[in-house]
Amino acid sequence: MKKYFLFSVYFFAISILFNTKVYSQWPIDSLTGKVSISGIIEAKGIGKDKLHGILKSWAADYFKNSKYPLDIDEKEYGKLVYKGIIIAEPQKYLGVLADYGHFWVTVKFWIKDEKVKYEFTNFIHEKGMSKYAYNCGSFENLDCGTMVIMNRDKWNNMKQALIKEIKTDVENIKKRIGKDEFDFRNIY
Repeated sequence: MKKYFLFSVYFFAISILFNTKVYSQWPIDSLTGKVSISGIIEAKGIGKDKLHGILKSWAADYFKNSKYPLDIDEKEYGKLVYKGIIIAEPQKYLGVLADYGHFWVTVKFWIKDEKVKYEFTNFIHEKGMSKYAYNCGSFENLDCGTMVIMNRDKWNNMKQALIKEIKTDVENIKKRIGKDEFDFRNIY
């Protein structure tokens, strides 16, 4: 009996250690406890108003599959907030592309002359079109990986694909800011 008890305590301790390791690999905001990816983009010689237009143009192109992504537009205070969908790369499951769903995300921009601070946060997973798909909920959710279809490895792979997608998005924003001209037609 003691052996079974010690084994279960050992197994429980190992599972907690594993979950902590999985959770701690993501950038966590110390105030909100949510995963948050943020940074600053330098924009030498570009004013606040022009940066505002560039970011609105990027968001109009990026959030095409969201109905009303613009949540806050306070140009005079230099703040933009979008809520939209990021689709992580599809993955192969038994040789077939699997639709594991997408993430709702909040993207915030704080704009000053020659500088933009960005933050991607509030990631919520929503299931894909497959009848076996599963809503995993919050990015911070560790328990999603207990399903057969969406096991822990697939859930972590989706998270890694999302982080990769966000890094690509930030690079695309930097490229847009680096251009002298941009297309004003997509702003509204």
